[in-house]
Amino acid sequence: MTKGLLEHPVPGMFEPDSVFQALCGDADNALWLDDHGDRGSGVSYLATAGACDLSLSWQGQVRSAHQTMVGEASAGDTKVLSYPLGIHVVVPYGFAQETLGVEVAQAQDERPQALVVERLVAIDHATGQLTLVAWGAAWEGELGLWKENVLTALAGLGSRDSLSAQQENLRVTPEGTPRVVWRKSAQQYRAMIADAQDAIARGDAYQLCLTTQMSSADALDPLALHRMMRKSNPTHHQAYVRMGDLTIVSASPETFVDISPSGMVTTRPIKGTRPRGATLEEDTFLAEELIASDKERAENLM
Repeated sequence: MTKGLLEHPVPGMFEPDSVFQALCGDADNALWLDDHGDRGSGVSYLATAGACDLSLSWQGQVRSAHQTMVGEASAGDTKVLSYPLGIHVVVPYGFAQETLGVEVAQAQDERPQALVVERLVAIDHATGQLTLVAWGAAWEGELGLWKENVLTALAGLGSRDSLSAQQENLRVTPEGTPRVVWRKSAQQYRAMIADAQDAIARGDAYQLCLTTQMSSADALDPLALHRMMRKSNPTHHQAYVRMGDLTIVSASPETFVDISPSGMVTTRPIKGTRPRGATLEEDTFLAEELIASDKERAENLM
């Protein structure tokens, strides 16, 4: 039977945090993706997911899993691409030795991990509308049972009084300030900046993006951190990803690469760009400022 996109709107008004706690609170693998902020659509996507065990040939595994899912789709059914269903892959920081063939300072013990998302809930921030979304042939069998379980878990969360209570009870600030250790000292990092500048001057590189890491032995609450970040810095690429013992909290204002069903590739960098002006004169000033800056032109070319 051909699979496709299934949608089921749920009456009521819902708040993402409480729904995540109700549906994903104890799950080993879960996602909370936000598409909000000035350029976002104002939607949260919440899901529990199945782990995909990756081997040494993990890139081929991911491609194969993706092709299998695409092959099951109804012809011309591109609406499924409007939801973050599919394969979600996390590649460890510093994994460039395998993916790009460049040397790294420290050996990378972790391997990429992946989650397979075939069902989720979507919540519209403006209206509180919650929609069950799934990849399947019909709301039958396992999908029908999932639908009923979700509706049962959501009972009592969709009223206006419940929504107000949920919003008042949210803890958005992590308790305490964790003690962090930087991978490089301030002196070492300044030396790395100087080395990068020398490499550019020699012509070894056109531009370099220098990064570092920090770590903490203190107990952290990743979910509280995500709540704080989505309130203080909402953006259209915001995520809380739980993969067993690994949890990722991220927020980025940039669209690195977006590929449409027709094959159109779009990238929206922040570096080397300016926001649109309020008037034609302001637009012209900002454009001329970019053109006159060697640094900004280098950023844009990168």
